[in-house]
Amino acid sequence: MRQRLAAFLRGRYGPDDLGRFTNAVCMVMLILSLLRPLKFLYLPALLLLVLTVFRLLSRNYAARSRENAWFLRTKGAVTHGFSGFVMRTVGSGRFSRRTPNLIFACPSCGQKIRVPKGRGKIEITCSRCRTSFRKRT
Repeated sequence: MRQRLAAFLRGRYGPDDLGRFTNAVCMVMLILSLLRPLKFLYLPALLLLVLTVFRLLSRNYAARSRENAWFLRTKGAVTHGFSGFVMRTVGSGRFSRRTPNLIFACPSCGQKIRVPKGRGKIEITCSRCRTSFRKRT
């Protein structure tokens, strides 16, 4: 039985990002259709499920790849635009640019050294020339 299933699925397109997305939307629509006022979602959910299974079992790799590439481009544009919106509104203050480290230059060779903030006065050893110097963090 397992070999028959493997032989049947050989050469099929299989799952991709668009298929997972349509499957998730289908499941949400089916769950919502259980509610009395949203019964009308049942038929579109079943049609979407048929489309998802069709894409999963398709042998036309080129068409399914184009559909998935279009979906990924659209998803990237939407998520990129939304992340830019979030960064502009939420992460635009001075606290969003703060780092938990300070960077010092070695006095003898100029090597940049990253040290943690808030440790008080510490002795820093350069990894390149092994020079030690004290700085307040």
